[in-house]
Amino acid sequence: MARRLLPLSGAVSVGLIVLGIGWLGGTDTPGSKDSAAKISAFYLPHHTRQSLAAVVLCVAAGFLVGFAASFWSAGEIRSPWRLLFVLGATVEATGLLAAASIHLALSEGVHDGVAPAAVQALNALDNNDYLPFLIGVALMMAGAAGSLIPMHGAERMLGWTALVLALAMVTFTPAAFFGFLASGVWVIAASIVLTLRAWEERRTDGVSAQAVTA
Repeated sequence: MARRLLPLSGAVSVGLIVLGIGWLGGTDTPGSKDSAAKISAFYLPHHTRQSLAAVVLCVAAGFLVGFAASFWSAGEIRSPWRLLFVLGATVEATGLLAAASIHLALSEGVHDGVAPAAVQALNALDNNDYLPFLIGVALMMAGAAGSLIPMHGAERMLGWTALVLALAMVTFTPAAFFGFLASGVWVIAASIVLTLRAWEERRTDGVSAQAVTA
């Protein structure tokens, strides 16, 4: 049962990332050039919420690793493309953990009254920690494209979509940002497809077993 449901960890990871960054973290956090006073004025009243956002991102990283494991185990062929997908997910999960650690250090640092210079430095890091996300997701999509394009049906469609997203993200243009957002939708779709495939394989194996015993 757990193995058949493991692909859904990808959808859970995306949901937690949206929760942590989009809702708990919010889009009105201080910018890189803001003063220490402005940064403190934001984080002091939002300390608990911002610290919780960091914890949620850590949990999301764990579910992302679970999704990568399910992708690696799907099918009978362990190709280098599947390995590339796992490595990309590892980079992405590491980026999530690093971003969560920086954000937590910033939130707790302001709460504990660290020096203004340290607050500004942490805030600058917090606003510019996106490279591991882009690189990790780009590797994931490239690995997914190589793995799924040779297949048929929904998997093949997911493969071509992943290729487009991978190419968009390596441009480091505004298209990369939209490609990163679209990759979340891709992960949710892939989670559903892999889950349905796992249940279909279980049903097929059950029918085959009954035929043999009969």
